[in-house]
Amino acid sequence: MKLITLHLCPLMSFVSLLGTVALPAYSQPITPANDGTGTTVNQNGNQFNIQGGTHNGTNLFHSFGKFNLNSGQTANFISTPNTRNILGRITGGDPSRINGLIQVIGGNSNLFLVNPAGIMFGQNASLNIPASFSVTTATGIGFNSNNFWFQAIGTNDYSNLVGDPSGYNFNVSNPGAIVNEGNLSLNPGKDLTLAGGTVINTGELSTAGGNITIAAVNGGDTLRISQLGHLLSLDVSPTSNNLSGQSITPILLPELLTGGDIHHASSVVINAQGNLELTDTAGVAIASGNIDVSDTSTNGSVGGQVNVLGDRVAVIDANINANGLNGGGTILIGGDFQGNGIVPNSQQNFVNNNSIISADAINNGEGGKVIIWSDNTTNFSGSISAKGGDFLGDGGFVEISGKEELIFDGSVNVTAAFGEAGTILFDPKNIIIGESENSNESPEQNEADNVTLSLEELEGKITLQADNDITVNERIETSESVELKAGRNININADIDTSQGNNNISLFGNDNSADINNRDQGAGSINQREGTTLNSGNGDITIRLGNSGTNGDINLANLTTTGQLSINANQGNIRQVSPNSLITADRAIFRTQNSGGIGLAETPLRIDVNNLEVLTGEQGVFINSISNLTIGGVSEELTGISTRGGGNIELNIDGNFTAIEEVVTSVPDRQPGTITISSTGNIDTTQTTLKSNSESITGGDISLTADGNIQIGDINASTMGNDRGGNVTINSGGETDTTVGNIFSASSQGDGGNVSITSQGNIETGHIDSSSNGSGRGGNVTINSDGETNTTAGNIFSASSQGDGGNVSITSQGNIKTGYIDSRSDGSGNGGNITLKTTGGNVDTSSEELASFSVRGNGGNVSITSNGDIKTADIFSSAGDPLDIEGDLANLSPFETDNTDSNKTQNTNGSGGDITLKAEGFIDTSKGTIESFSRLGGGGSISITSKGDITTGEVFSTAGDPDVGNSVDNNPTKIQTEINSSNSGDITIESKEGAVTITAEIDTVGEAGNAGDLTIKAFGDINTESIESRTGGGEGGDITIESIGGTIDTIGTGTE
Repeated sequence: MKLITLHLCPLMSFVSLLGTVALPAYSQPITPANDGTGTTVNQNGNQFNIQGGTHNGTNLFHSFGKFNLNSGQTANFISTPNTRNILGRITGGDPSRINGLIQVIGGNSNLFLVNPAGIMFGQNASLNIPASFSVTTATGIGFNSNNFWFQAIGTNDYSNLVGDPSGYNFNVSNPGAIVNEGNLSLNPGKDLTLAGGTVINTGELSTAGGNITIAAVNGGDTLRISQLGHLLSLDVSPTSNNLSGQSITPILLPELLTGGDIHHASSVVINAQGNLELTDTAGVAIASGNIDVSDTSTNGSVGGQVNVLGDRVAVIDANINANGLNGGGTILIGGDFQGNGIVPNSQQNFVNNNSIISADAINNGEGGKVIIWSDNTTNFSGSISAKGGDFLGDGGFVEISGKEELIFDGSVNVTAAFGEAGTILFDPKNIIIGESENSNESPEQNEADNVTLSLEELEGKITLQADNDITVNERIETSESVELKAGRNININADIDTSQGNNNISLFGNDNSADINNRDQGAGSINQREGTTLNSGNGDITIRLGNSGTNGDINLANLTTTGQLSINANQGNIRQVSPNSLITADRAIFRTQNSGGIGLAETPLRIDVNNLEVLTGEQGVFINSISNLTIGGVSEELTGISTRGGGNIELNIDGNFTAIEEVVTSVPDRQPGTITISSTGNIDTTQTTLKSNSESITGGDISLTADGNIQIGDINASTMGNDRGGNVTINSGGETDTTVGNIFSASSQGDGGNVSITSQGNIETGHIDSSSNGSGRGGNVTINSDGETNTTAGNIFSASSQGDGGNVSITSQGNIKTGYIDSRSDGSGNGGNITLKTTGGNVDTSSEELASFSVRGNGGNVSITSNGDIKTADIFSSAGDPLDIEGDLANLSPFETDNTDSNKTQNTNGSGGDITLKAEGFIDTSKGTIESFSRLGGGGSISITSKGDITTGEVFSTAGDPDVGNSVDNNPTKIQTEINSSNSGDITIESKEGAVTITAEIDTVGEAGNAGDLTIKAFGDINTESIESRTGGGEGGDITIESIGGTIDTIGTGTE
């Protein structure tokens, strides 16, 4: 391409250059062509009346040898009311130079003027046309969807040219140019089109509320049009075979401008220094002067549309006005939104600093739409306004972009006095806001791809969209919203603040809407430099990674909003760049999946959030909250906290913790993670469930720690598989209440998980199930309270179907009151031990049984120690089912079991466990039975000692079957019949300072072995029912009854 630089012609002086062009005077400016079209030209002074021509339907065709007008001359196209379109061609090979008036009279007809050699309108050029006007240097105008052509040169079959024109074809290598220095004005709502190889406007173009199109077209291209004046599309395709070869050579632009002094250049380009250069290529559109489609009439008007299109587009010292009384119009310079739509795209755009582009709503309505687009480079220094109406309406939409390169140093205003601000969009390949030597800018970026912006002169919602990276090195402070969308990375090295207007901040990295072909390789991430802050006031903050390419991470510094925060890392991690970073929000959603995680164990996310919902992946979620935290209540999009990849949940709260939605680490066919919640205040999960249960693997551990009170709903750490249930640990600096829900740490086939509850205040529990439904061991249940303990709201299971029962230990500094406690083994394992101990209160188990027995193993030991009184119901520590046991292993177990089989094999040689009751106050067991026996083994020892009075019901230590026999005379004495060679245990009842009252039978029985000793001692009176120490084959045990200071009254005593 040959270049000739006009060294003394900077852009700003280009208008004055054109102003020096003098148009020649013509003695015969308009002549008809002698080609059979029938056009006649009748001159009457300075007026040329054009008549005749060829009619076809509503179209009238004219053919001229030349068409020029001197200043003061008028060309009258004579029309009729039935003529819709007048099409005139100039075939002589000379450009048209028009410096007078063109008008249509006699009908409301559109006028098309075509001259492939070029057309220039001088400063005195004007129009008086009732309809639309199109001027073009095309070689043909299409009809019937461009199947037939009105050829600018050659013969035509006019019978085929019916209906409205459908396109322009440019069947030459360098189409002719169009220059306007005049005042081309049409009636309101009409269409004004200038379409040529190079189009330059330095004059006035206007049509109130109508459409103005400046289109510069390369050779070989076809412009398709829909309704009159509207460009539909650009076809870059071989020339249609329906067009005959052209015998005309378009006049070159310099010759058109200068009268022929330069002959080897046909167009202009804008060089890097801002000068015009003449070239030998077409496709340049230059808009200067005034282009006006504004409409301020009072009939509900809106602004019209301006299109300035070409391969290279320059807007120089132009005033483009699409204002409307009730809504702004549309201005397209170089293309439509993001290079899409139906209009052709430019490769280069230039808008200088003296250019003013406006699409405002004046009174009411929304601001208009302004697009500055190029497929390559856009250099913008002008000003754009698309404001909402002064009384009503939102701001408009402005896009300024070069797909590869954007240089912006202009101003944009899309504000609204009584509505929402409009949107300002920048969307090249890379965007850099401000300059910084130490930015996080991706090092592999090509400098030629970078766009450096300063956003100080922007008024409206800001949208920056890059196919590759966006880097913010300069503080963005605006009262409107800010949206950054990058195909790869977003690097935040300076603050973004929209808090003055309480508007949203949105960051979208790895964005799906980016052009993947314009995106560099590498994972897409969002990175915030340490110490930087995003502050939206009470607006929302949204940070998200899409699927444009490989997923990276979201690395955060400070975020501040009293609205909602939504962060989605897709499959990446959400991390903080510093332990001092802080996320502050009223409501927050964190989301990732697969291998992603939220925070790290060593550097958790540090937050100050009221309501939180989280969905995370394998890496789990680690959060430190500096204030009260509630899980749930954010949106219907998520529920509570869940880890789909089985990751751990670790929450540390400096304040109160409340969960109103589930906290879950459970995942099908995978190991669930652990749940750890620590609070300096209270913990309350009564409205929901904590779940780390598993369908087939080990249950996850759950740990709750609070300096204050703990209240919980359901906790499920169980497993349906062969592994152990998860451990449940609760530590409270205040009171603990689990009565609202159940605690499950059971296992279907493996060991039950351990349950530990420790509190500096009172403890109240509901159901606790740490059982094993298989051969595993029941989990241990440990309850330690510095206050009182009450488990009557539920049952405690640490039992096992086939293995050992787990131990149950309750220690309290205050009173202990229990419900049903079951640490049995329904198989050959041993029953677990049950230990109840208070150092400063009473123990009351009178509401339910204590059962620590084994069907085929040893019974567990039962120990109750009290610094006060003891009251009990049944206590069973047996080898084999005791007589009066109630309930079964499956009462509250999460497993479906059947342990009611009356024919199951009973104990063969296991021993009953020891039962020990020791109190500083009184002991009352009269409400139930105390029994330690073995069907085929030895009975355990029973010891009941206190300082105060003792009142008992039945007490048995039996080596033999207590279930066979019958009552005698309604006496509750159990008749032992099974032969057993083992010894029964000793029974000791002693009150050191009080009386002893036995309200039912006391037996030590050895069916075939020795009976145990029976000792009753009291400081005061002793009153007993039947007392026996008997054996079926061995020796009866010794019976000792002693009262230091009282009387002894017995109904029956004996040794057999």
